[in-house]
Order: sequence, then C-alpha cells, then structure tokens
Amino acid sequence: LRQRQTRNFTSATHQGRVASALAVDQSTKDIARLTSCRTDLHHEDWKYLHRARLDLLPLRGYNWSSCDNKSCRHCGESSENGFHVLNNCRVNLTLATKRHDAVLELLYKLLTRKGYAATINRELPESRLRPDVELQVSGSRLMIDVAISYDLPENLEAAYSRKVLKYQHLGQVQPLVVGSLGSWFPLNDDIRSLLAIDHRSWSAFRRHSRLAAIKGSMEMVRKHLTYTTDTHNIQT
Repeated sequence: LRQRQTRNFTSATHQGRVASALAVDQSTKDIARLTSCRTDLHHEDWKYLHRARLDLLPLRGYNWSSCDNKSCRHCGESSENGFHVLNNCRVNLTLATKRHDAVLELLYKLLTRKGYAATINRELPESRLRPDVELQVSGSRLMIDVAISYDLPENLEAAYSRKVLKYQHLGQVQPLVVGSLGSWFPLNDDIRSLLAIDHRSWSAFRRHSRLAAIKGSMEMVRKHLTYTTDTHNIQT
C-alpha cells in the first residue's frame, strides 16, 4: 500500500516533482528523521519547507496566481516559481553561495578529520578552474565539486554531468550534488567508497549536508517573500 501511494504521489505532474527527486534515495532514513520529532530543523523553517516541496509557495509564476505579472518580484526575470527562487534568481545569488559554502565546509571538515590534506578553491596550475576541493589519493589528483541543484531527478543528473564535463580533462572528479530541498544524488556515495570513509562518519555528513541545503533554501524563501519598497525599485 505504501509503495503504491508513493508511486502515485511521485508521478503527479506538479506536486510530485520534488518528491520524485527525494525518492531517488531509497537507502537512508534521512528525510524521515529531518521531518520527524527528532528533526534538527528550526521551527521557522517548517512554515515553508513542505509548501516548497509541494511547489505551493505563494509565488507569482503559477497559473493559479492572481498576479498578471508572472515574472520574479525581485529580479524581474523568468517566471517566479520554486526553481527560479531557489536556483536561478540573481538577487538570491549571495544566499545561494552561502548555502553552497555551508555544504562545502562540512565536506572539508570531514576530509580533515579523516586525515586528508585538502585544498579549497585553489586555481589549478594548468587551468584557471578552481574546483571546490582538491586532494591526492594514491598519488593522483582528485577533485570534488559541490553543486546545489533544484530537486528534480533530471536536474540532479544534469548537475552531476556538468561537473564531470567541466573537470574530467584535469584528473579524476567526483561531484557532490545535493538538492535545494534535501535530495541526495546516489552517485555522491562514490566519494565515500573512493576515500574509504566509514559508514557512521559518512552518514552523519550526508544528513548534515542535506540539512544545510534545506536551511539555506528556507532562508532564501523567507527573504524572497519579504517584499519591500527596495525590492520593488530593483524590479522597476
């Protein structure tokens, strides 16, 4: 019964889109923990999290919105929907960077605890590219680049592929792709296997990374929905 209802939900054309990305992770109970009484989420985040996952935030871009102007209230570009707010609005770029860096910091701390000498945002000698993390594994360069993608299965896959294409000519690259609303791309776990990180440490890192992405996204949503005279002037 549960599996049947899950299939029905994730196949829904609108409200099931984010759920289909969350369902990609079938091996952990992270989401259950983050949305239970044991959650580490702040109470203020609950106000928007589930509405964001159901794509029901009070935004202009949806066909049920009463606003004639469907464009973003801040940047004035594109249709104002969940994807735009969390991953495409240039006004939210500073908070998007903060969200990315929160996950990157968790990764760096994990690698340091496990004895790896990793460098952050170092320009490669033979290129102007700056992978988020660079370290040596068995005498070879390994690059790990973090991507925070909107929670659709195809978006997570595309973000992973872009990172591989960007860095593969410079050495081995392992992207780390986390959804804006807490999805976890299964190929992220290749990093654990490659670096021989124990299950307990990796599980804690995975859960905290998903939590950091959600918290960062909720901060973006709260700020975006605070419509002031200053933001109106930006749009006009």
